Amino acid sequence: MEEKPDVLALETLPCVWEATELLALIDRLYQRPQLACRPPCFVSFSCSSGGQLASGESITDAVLAGMATTTSSTTGTSYYSRHACARATKVLEYDCVIAIGVNCCAPQLVASLLGEIRRTIDGWWSENSTRVHSRYRVDANGKQHRPMLLCYPNSGERWNAGSREWEHDPEYPFATLAEALDSWVTSEGAALLGGCCRVAPART
Repeated sequence: MEEKPDVLALETLPCVWEATELLALIDRLYQRPQLACRPPCFVSFSCSSGGQLASGESITDAVLAGMATTTSSTTGTSYYSRHACARATKVLEYDCVIAIGVNCCAPQLVASLLGEIRRTIDGWWSENSTRVHSRYRVDANGKQHRPMLLCYPNSGERWNAGSREWEHDPEYPFATLAEALDSWVTSEGAALLGGCCRVAPART
């Protein structure tokens, strides 16, 4: 934090546990008064299907995942526990989270995943937005905004371990990645876009 980064990328997260652990760590870190800066962050999951993380957990559960805060009876200090409770701090509730999405997954999975994330955020936000007070997501009029959607998939190629080379996926549905990006913006509302493994200007 001494270098004062503009944003922290919590990316390629394969399971819920990693997301909640990292956010809890950042939350504890940001409570230190001597900290040089407190940049916003984004949370991005690695997924194996149109609705699941690489771990097999659902993307909906990931967005709604929480880390429970417990107070020690001996020291009086608060710490985080992975045990579920009704008032766990959700990924959506963390002050510093400005965007939630997916990366390093096949492009053909992105639309479904973004749709699941968007519906989950919409449903939760309509009931709980008054609980969130984020200094990172406030406009000029003081209005709170929900986290943005982001995506930066890989090239969609498959690794052939036998020949040790990347192979084109015959089921790849897009003529170019630019075509896919446009659909993710117009159909799913993605605000932050990019490319991950083996994505380069020549491939867009």
